[in-house]
Amino acid sequence: MSGDRPPHRAYAEAVAHIDGPDGFRAPDEWLLDRDDTGLLCAQYWYRRTAPRTATDRERTEMPERIVPAVVDGVTGEPVSPATVLALVDGDHWPHGITVAWDDTTGWSWNTLDEYSEVYPEGWEPLPVPVLASPAALHAVLEPLFAGQDHDLPVQRAEWAPHRPDTLVDHVAARRREQAR
Repeated sequence: MSGDRPPHRAYAEAVAHIDGPDGFRAPDEWLLDRDDTGLLCAQYWYRRTAPRTATDRERTEMPERIVPAVVDGVTGEPVSPATVLALVDGDHWPHGITVAWDDTTGWSWNTLDEYSEVYPEGWEPLPVPVLASPAALHAVLEPLFAGQDHDLPVQRAEWAPHRPDTLVDHVAARRREQAR
């Protein structure tokens, strides 16, 4: 990628940070790329498949992700620690899932193996437009995270940035190229 701000950065950040940079639905990891052909890509990894004890950083910087510690009302001692809740149903997706986007085919998802790698033949499209709004995408991801991978709700809302966005123009140009 060049040193310039990639045209899909604002879109990828809006998806990753739908409820704040450290919000409950934030991915565990995400990245942007542009391949040699100019294809714009983003990928998100969601690995929180079981509740776990919150770290000091999570307790102070990510309160949206945790259930606070339960404290004994008499002694003031913790009865249970602050807990980070699972985002993805670990019974269905024991190692989590990944969600990917590119500017020609749009959104798809895949399960992760124990090494956070994907199964190459396992990519499934998500029923959203290429430039789905972050809210529309998360409306589809919510049942997917819960283990429902069939009959996901179709969402049609598209990305509508608050300022002119070169990504909208870029995707439109790619569609025109493909139509030729």
